[in-house]
Amino acid sequence: MWPGYIEDMKTVSTVVVAVIALVALMRNSANFERNIRNGKIESIYTIVEELATYYFGPYGVYLDLIQYHRVDFSTVERSAALKTYMESAKSLRENYDIKDIQSKLRDLEILSRAYLKKPLCMRVMAFQRMVGQATQCALGMDKILLDMFWAGGFPEPTKASRYADDLANSLIDEIGLSSAQKGFREKLEAYTEEQFKPSLR
Repeated sequence: MWPGYIEDMKTVSTVVVAVIALVALMRNSANFERNIRNGKIESIYTIVEELATYYFGPYGVYLDLIQYHRVDFSTVERSAALKTYMESAKSLRENYDIKDIQSKLRDLEILSRAYLKKPLCMRVMAFQRMVGQATQCALGMDKILLDMFWAGGFPEPTKASRYADDLANSLIDEIGLSSAQKGFREKLEAYTEEQFKPSLR
């Protein structure tokens, strides 16, 4: 009786150990996948922040392009506007690696489609498209593109920055760090005005 009982207990113990190992493996796998996704969302966050800052550049060139296309300009005024536009476009190319920006735009689309849920993915991709189209219009000097993409005009950079801030907050929520970051920008503004600036006076 005892030898059989001991064998049964060994078998049960082996099964229990195997089940525990399987559960641990599944849990580690889920954690691994979550960590990968969180890392990709952090990459999306970084690209959104970079593009929000970059957007000021093509927007300025776009404004000069609008001036160039004004129908009420004389030949002399149009020539001056063209010169201003060409200088702005040259400055944009010198200050930013446009190929790198285009690469970031592609990465943002791929990462968003792969790792974000549909509503947030759509919001990120709308922002991505706006920045891409602003760049294309600014450097393409094409009035047809302007009318086709944003007939009412591209949004001001401050509005685009606010939109990017909202996106950043949503991405933080997606990772699960919202409680730590909630109201961060407001707190930073308050700290800057109430403590940082006075300490430098």
